[in-house]
Amino acid sequence: MGGDRTLRFPAELVELFARAGHDRNPLHLSPQYARATPYGEPVVHGALAALGALALVPARPGMAVSRLEITFTGPVLRDKVYEVDVAETDDGARVRLTGLYGTALTAGATLVAAPAVTMPRTLVDGEVRRTPRALALADLDVGRSAIGTYRADPAALAALAARLRLAGGALDRAAVEAVLWGSYLTGMELPGRQALLARLRLDLDPDRPASADGFAYQARVERRDERFRLVEIDARLGTVARARIGAFVREPAAEPDTTAIAEAVAGLPRLDGAAVVVGGSRGLGAALALGLARLGAHVTATYQVSQDRAEALARQAGELGAALTLARGDAADPDWCARLAADLAARHDGLDTLVCCAVPPLRPMRLEAATVEPFVDYTAVSLRLALTPVVALLPLLARRRGTVLLLSSAALDALPVAWPHYGAAKSALESVCGVLARAHPQVSFRTVRAPALATDLVDPLTRPGQALAPEAFAARLLVDITGPVTPAGRR
Repeated sequence: MGGDRTLRFPAELVELFARAGHDRNPLHLSPQYARATPYGEPVVHGALAALGALALVPARPGMAVSRLEITFTGPVLRDKVYEVDVAETDDGARVRLTGLYGTALTAGATLVAAPAVTMPRTLVDGEVRRTPRALALADLDVGRSAIGTYRADPAALAALAARLRLAGGALDRAAVEAVLWGSYLTGMELPGRQALLARLRLDLDPDRPASADGFAYQARVERRDERFRLVEIDARLGTVARARIGAFVREPAAEPDTTAIAEAVAGLPRLDGAAVVVGGSRGLGAALALGLARLGAHVTATYQVSQDRAEALARQAGELGAALTLARGDAADPDWCARLAADLAARHDGLDTLVCCAVPPLRPMRLEAATVEPFVDYTAVSLRLALTPVVALLPLLARRRGTVLLLSSAALDALPVAWPHYGAAKSALESVCGVLARAHPQVSFRTVRAPALATDLVDPLTRPGQALAPEAFAARLLVDITGPVTPAGRR
């Protein structure tokens, strides 16, 4: 787990938590699913991170937890080191979990005198869900309810308790199981697949049984906030606890709108050359790949992880009466880019258009001593994703006096204080583009500062409400690509 006041959550611990509590939401377990979210990788269950932090709250003789209040303020990522701050109070303790990207969660535990007698354990038959419900925000009307039974897996729970060193801490087994149930209810039932746990309050019954195995539960949506895509849920787990849960409802990853793309390219000149879109399986890259293919270009769309999104892209190209080639690999790998160049040379006599859209996941980061290394790493990865394919494909572009389009960001005009790494990467890319234009005058280099786009790169809960649809911005870029060649520079 880490040192006395540090925690780390490797993949096997996340899987153990999922087995113990039955929260098998793909956001936590599937790299392919998580790649198409703003996080770019699986996120640790918030309840697991909370239990790890609360395990450091020491037990007090004759006292028991009566309330847990947990607020989640940022994602917890696998294999990163997090620091735990514990502040004991007269009636309990407060904990804070902090990582490179700031505070991930805060939690409070309230302690009261433990009852002399607890209720006996009662088993209730029933099955937990194996796959999460797929509910959209519109499905979660006030009054929407869920009922069922919940039983944590005893063997996995025992292993989890040992791994987190819960024995001797303030949380008894019933309290731990209530936290697991809150995670299960949110991630598998209400809202289910699209859930992002924001806060969890548990009021624990003073005479709760020693184990919460096999209790019936019921839950009901009490409030829905359309603006913030937030639902408030009131729930009860048998005679163990009452819960108040706040959960964001994430938007599902959207496929490009083929109708909008077809309308956008209508009237533009036909293309018959070869084009490569790096990072072409989703968002702006997918919209550009489909638009270029619709105009007649021989498009190769590259991707690294999102196999299902790439296959959907090929299907959508067929719906547009076009075809494209998929190429899976790491655009930051020089060897893979060299193989891509060789394949393109065998299929075409040159390359007319190269669009570089691939970027690493963007997370808030304040520049300070502890974040210098990840700051540099993010900038380096961003530049490798753009420049490695450019360098590998330059000879093919020179043969056809082709165009390179590099995506920068309008955020540089007023960079958020939590995005210094993003600003450094995009500023460096613009500078390098100018150098490449002077060094290779036979190729047209352009950087475009994209506005805020409604893509899965940026968390829809924090992006501006005026975010532009990627199809609309792709239409603007396609006008540039199909128009007369202009001097290199930023648009």
